[in-house]
Parts: sequence; C-alpha cells; structure tokens
Amino acid sequence: MKGFIGIIGLLTIAQWLFIGLLYGFLEGQNKNSPETMAKLHDFPVIGGYFPKVTLQTKEEKERSYGDKLREMTVDARLQWNLPASFNEEEFAKLMEEFKDRGDRLKSESRKIEKLKLEVRTMVDEINRREKMVLSQTHKLTQRENQLIKSEEEIALKKQGQAATLERQQKEHNRKIARWLNTMSPEGARDRLMKGGENESVAEKIDRYRQAARLLALMDEEQAAQVIEILDPVDWVKIQEMKRSLPVDEN
Repeated sequence: MKGFIGIIGLLTIAQWLFIGLLYGFLEGQNKNSPETMAKLHDFPVIGGYFPKVTLQTKEEKERSYGDKLREMTVDARLQWNLPASFNEEEFAKLMEEFKDRGDRLKSESRKIEKLKLEVRTMVDEINRREKMVLSQTHKLTQRENQLIKSEEEIALKKQGQAATLERQQKEHNRKIARWLNTMSPEGARDRLMKGGENESVAEKIDRYRQAARLLALMDEEQAAQVIEILDPVDWVKIQEMKRSLPVDEN
C-alpha cells in the first residue's frame, strides 16, 4: 500500500514538474496566447492546471482593438498634454483619417506596381521587336552580300564573254583580211565599201570602222593598192574611224 502511494506521489511530482516546465517554455517562447491556453485546458489529465480561456470572435477582437485604441489615444493626450480642443471623438476621427491615408497609399502603391509591370511589359516588347529588326537586318545584309556577289560573278562572266567574243571577232577579221589579200584591188575595194540598201548613218559609220580594221590587217602592199583606188571621201571617213580604234587595231 505504501509502495502504491509512493508511486502516485512520484507521478504527481513528475506531473507538476512537467506542467512547470511547460509554463516556463511557453513564457520564454512568448507562445502563451489565449488560443494555446484554451487548447491546453481541453487537454486530458493536465487540462485542469490551465485556466479556462474564452476565445473572442473576430467582431469582438475588432471591438476590443477599437476600445484599446481609444484608451491609448486618451492616454496619449493626457501624457503629452495635448490641447483641450482634441477630445476623444476628434482623435478617433484623426486616427480614421490616418487609416484612410494609409489605404490611399496602399492603393497608390498598387497602381505604381501595376505601372511598373506595364513598363516592364513594354520594355520586353521593345526588346523583342529590336531583336526581330536586328535579325531581319542581318538577313537583308546577307541577301545584299549575295546579290553583290552574284552581280560580280555576272560582271566577270560578261567580261569573259566579251573578251571571248572580241577574240573571235579579231580572228574573223584576220580571215577576211587574208581573203581580201587574194582579191584584186578593185574587188577588195568593192568588198570593203559595199553597203546595204537603205543604209542608215550608224550602219555607214560601222562600215567605215570595219574597213579601217581590215585595211590595218591586210598586207601593206595590197592595202596600199586598195587605198589608191578608194574614193577620197571614203578614205577620209576611214581615216577618221581609224583614229577612234584601239591601239592594237591600228
């Protein structure tokens, strides 16, 4: 019997120690809120060591906060010896104005954040368009370089074709000159001076220019005989065309 009572005593002492440590922990951690005390009061066995706490509703909390605020306002007026013209009602109104100003500041802050977001969105869109323009510019530059390269290749090709055509034309003129060398001076003259029907001025100039080329390629003796029987007017024209020919054709 004594042993049983001793065990009960030890358990009771342990319980008290636990309760004391729990109180100390809650005080030290600043967690002794009404909500916590109410939960501990409802806990089995140890709940009786904690006072019953009646939790306030949201409306009661707001009303209690308003009462406390008014008390603080009155205390502040008395503490700081504010003018008598500021009564509790006026202070309540002043605090309400402060609250309204705070709400307006919050509203303005939200508007500013919204503007910031819009500005960031605009900047992102500008950056996107700038990248797109740079990309298009790069593509256009590449296309331009390709066109320049193509034009250069075409120009080189045309130069090659012109050079080939010029060589072929010179070879053709040498053949005609050799053929004129086998003819009589009169026949060679007629061949050089033969023009087509309704010959234009440009065609006549080309005929004189070709005659100057062929005479320059013919044997000197044969060319001299042909020149000797040429019409003086034709010879003057041929001389004029000869001066306009390149050096290698004179």
